[in-house]
Order: sequence, then structure tokens, then C-alpha cells
Amino acid sequence: MENKCFSRKISIFYGRIPPEEGYIVGYGAIIDFFKLAVPFPEDLSIISTKNRKYQIQGWNVYVPVYQPEHTF
Repeated sequence: MENKCFSRKISIFYGRIPPEEGYIVGYGAIIDFFKLAVPFPEDLSIISTKNRKYQIQGWNVYVPVYQPEHTF
């Protein structure tokens, strides 16, 4: 199977502004990658470029060690 990157660096995501720039991951990344016509989850997840882990309204922010492999 060809390696494809499902997460991309974002500073805004479908009108939602993350607490900091990072890489979208999880269901949000899958919905975005496949352009699925489904609602986004209430909480989205990003991998921080600043090596921080926290939760804030509508966002889960993780450190780079949580970055998944670039495969499905």
C-alpha cells in the first residue's frame, strides 16, 4: 500500500481556529483526507508544533510523540 499522509499542518480548519498551529489528526484528518460528507466530531485533535499537551474547548492538543504513522 502506498504511504499517504493523512494529517496536514493547519492554522484554521473548516472555519474552526485551533489554539495553535499543528497537524490535524484523528477523525478530523480522515474526514478531511477523504472529503467525507459527514459532520466533524465536537472535539478535534492536533499534534502541537510547540511540544505541548492540553485540552481546550473543542480541541485536544498532543505532543509530537503521538503523531501517527503516515499510513492508514
